[in-house]
Amino acid sequence: MSLQIVGCGLGLDRYLPRVARDVARRCVRLLGRPQEMALFSRVRAEREEFDCWTVDRLERILQQAEEEEIALLVPGEGMNSPLLAWLRERASSLVGGVVPGIDPVSLACARLGENSARWVTLSTILGLDSRIVDEGQGVRPFAVCLEGHVKLSELADCLFRNRCANRSASVFRALGSTEESCVEQDLFGLLEDDAEDGVVLFTELDPR
Repeated sequence: MSLQIVGCGLGLDRYLPRVARDVARRCVRLLGRPQEMALFSRVRAEREEFDCWTVDRLERILQQAEEEEIALLVPGEGMNSPLLAWLRERASSLVGGVVPGIDPVSLACARLGENSARWVTLSTILGLDSRIVDEGQGVRPFAVCLEGHVKLSELADCLFRNRCANRSASVFRALGSTEESCVEQDLFGLLEDDAEDGVVLFTELDPR
C-alpha cells in the first residue's frame, strides 16, 4: 500500500486538476484539513479530517499507509511542501506519488508582474527559524507561503529577531477567488496580523 500526496493548490474547485480526483478515487481513505476535503465531496472513500498537522498525526498516517491506499490532501502545490519532505525523510518507500497543484506563489508573482520568486513554505512541521532569512537574503523578490498554524505576526517576529530591516511586503489572501485581496504592509504592520493563510511577497529581505 502507499500514500498519495495530492496538492490542492489554491483550495478552489475550478483550479483543481481532474487527475487529483482520479487519484483520490483510487484510494480507500482521504485525509486532510476541512478546506481541502471539501474539494472531494463526490469522492466515495473513508474520510478523516483534522485542523492541524502534527508529528504524531503524520506518524499515524504512515502506519495506516502500510495497510491501505491513502490520499493525503495538502494545501498549495505539494511538491515543495514541508509535509512531503518530512514524509519522505521518514518513509520514502511509502510515498507512492505526488499530484502537484497550482502554485500560489506563481499566481501572486503574476499579479505583480514578476516572473518568479524564490520562496519557502511554512507549516507546523517546518516551523520558524533563521532559514527564512538565509533563503531570502539578497533575493528579489522573495516569498513566504503560509499553509495554516503559522501566523503572519509570528513570521514578522521571526524576521525582526533575525535582524531583518523593516521592509514592505505584498500580502495576498484568498488568491484566485472573488474575495482575493492584496495589501501593502511593512513588518511592523504584520506584527498585528494573526492570519494563518496567504502569500507574503517581499521585494527585498535583507538584514539591517
